[in-house]
Amino acid sequence: KFIIINNLKFIFTISKSVREDIIKFLGIDKLDYVYLGVDHEVFKPLKINEVKKILEKYNLRFKNYFFYPAGKLWFRKNIINLLLAFYKLINNSSYKDVELAITTNNYSDLSDKYVYQVREVVNRYNLGEKVKFLFVDSKDLVSLYNGAIAVVFSSYYEGFGLPILESLACKIPILFSDIPVFNEIFPENPFKFKPNSIENIYFIFTNFLDLYLKEEKESINRIIELGYKKILNFTWDNTIKNLLNKVKQNIFKE
Repeated sequence: KFIIINNLKFIFTISKSVREDIIKFLGIDKLDYVYLGVDHEVFKPLKINEVKKILEKYNLRFKNYFFYPAGKLWFRKNIINLLLAFYKLINNSSYKDVELAITTNNYSDLSDKYVYQVREVVNRYNLGEKVKFLFVDSKDLVSLYNGAIAVVFSSYYEGFGLPILESLACKIPILFSDIPVFNEIFPENPFKFKPNSIENIYFIFTNFLDLYLKEEKESINRIIELGYKKILNFTWDNTIKNLLNKVKQNIFKE
């Protein structure tokens, strides 16, 4: 890898945080970053009836679940701490009816050590009825965002944070790990938790639900609108324009 990297003319990462990590750990400085985007024509608020129809396919009830578009169950996705915090949540009588939907494409892979550990937690704490691991058609993904109470993004580490853009583009609130790359996108988000603390994840769950169940819509809507404005410039057109500009600046210098 070092041979390949040292022979590259220049490197582009997908966030400032990744750029800083590469400089810190590898001592490479010939790199810049270009943010990814979201398709605002695809990820947007949908009509309720349209969403409910899709949710029926996955046995989900409208505005009755938190949604985690995990993709793969990897250690860095922090699924186990999330499950333990969620177990604590639904054992509180005030929040017992809430569910958690996690989209993943490797939950059936029993040869994967981490998947096996996740399944052990689900079985040990009898979470099968409250936590759904779903393999979702990509065309249905927007409906799962729209049908959620909120999106949760509990990773220890990510290169970027597309679910943050996608949820806010759908005008759905998001609870996420307090890590540098997520704070690049939406630093004002009040629903941030320490990913290595089950208690803190639980606290943010309850903090959000207390507002939601008390129908503090103005407070939640203010946060959503703030986040929506923040991500308006995160488009694929801007990604391309920024990349071309930075290529000119860094590679084709006169």
